[in-house]
Amino acid sequence: MIIPINRPNLFSFATSELSQDAFLAWLLSWSSNDALRAVEAEGWHRLREASQAFLAMLLDKAEVTTAKIVEIRLQWKNIDLYFHGVDERGDPFSLVIEDKTNTQEHDQQLERYKEIAKKEGHGNLYLVYLKTGWWSPADERNLQGYKAIRREDVCKCLRPFSNC
Repeated sequence: MIIPINRPNLFSFATSELSQDAFLAWLLSWSSNDALRAVEAEGWHRLREASQAFLAMLLDKAEVTTAKIVEIRLQWKNIDLYFHGVDERGDPFSLVIEDKTNTQEHDQQLERYKEIAKKEGHGNLYLVYLKTGWWSPADERNLQGYKAIRREDVCKCLRPFSNC
C-alpha cells in the first residue's frame, strides 16, 4: 500500500483496531493523576485538556469534565478498552469502549461486555460503541444501550486541540 504523505495522518499508518485502541488508551491516560505530574512538570496542559474533553464526550457530559482515569485495561475479557475512573464528585465509574474500524458488532458481544462490566461492579457504567469506519444501519440497530460515537464526533471533539 502506498500512503500519500502530503498531509500526515497517524491513522493512515495505524489502520488496525489495535492501533486505534492504543491511541485511545494513550489519549485518555492523560486524564489520570499520574499524568498530572508530567503535565505540570513538562507543560502538557493542552494535551490534558484534550483528554478531558474527549472523556467528557464519552461520558456524555455537557461540559469538559475533571473526571480522572484510574486504570486502563486493553483487551480485557475481549473488551477492547475498559477503564476505571472517578468522576468530578469522586464517584467511581467504569467505561467500556467497543472500538470498530470497518467491522460490525457480532456474536452478541455488546451484551456480553455489558454483563461483564456490570459484574465487575465499579460504580456508574458507561458504554460506548466507537466506530471510525463506514457506519451502517446494522450498527444503529445493535447498540444494546451503548452510546454511538463516530469518527466525525471524535474529530469535532479534538479539533480545538489540533495544535497541541
